[in-house]
Amino acid sequence: MPADERGLARRITQFLAVADQLREDLGPAAVRPHPMHWPSLSAEDQTKELDDLRAWVDQLAVRFPLLVKLPTCWSQHNDLVEVLASLRDAERGCYAETAPLAAAAEWHRILRETEARLDHWIKRLRCGVAARGHVTGRTADPEVSPTRTPRDEAATPDAGRTPGG
Repeated sequence: MPADERGLARRITQFLAVADQLREDLGPAAVRPHPMHWPSLSAEDQTKELDDLRAWVDQLAVRFPLLVKLPTCWSQHNDLVEVLASLRDAERGCYAETAPLAAAAEWHRILRETEARLDHWIKRLRCGVAARGHVTGRTADPEVSPTRTPRDEAATPDAGRTPGG
């Protein structure tokens, strides 16, 4: 190997060592966040990520109280989980220290488009049917759901009855 190639190889090795040391010194902050690809996660990682996503969704609901109301069972619907995870990822990217100043406005555009998709999908949910095993709607009264339709009511034999009644 010629001397100039050996010198280049040595410099590359030194550079990689410095980069490794910086990653070690900075810890997790040195790892650039990437979009979450839900299907690639193990069951254990999905459980952890879902807990983190629930906390983020709860904060989002507080920050934006006029946002479309999610059914309480949203975490049981993969389509809603993946769209909310992508919204969270977009927020992380748009508010990163290295993001351009206009990125915050971009996140609000993404939020608007995601809200329209969520609203459309939520209206199509039929999980208010008792046989599905969970109740929809984020309301004070767990029996009232903004996503229940008259067809759901008709399909639920005990709809409107009180226990023992």
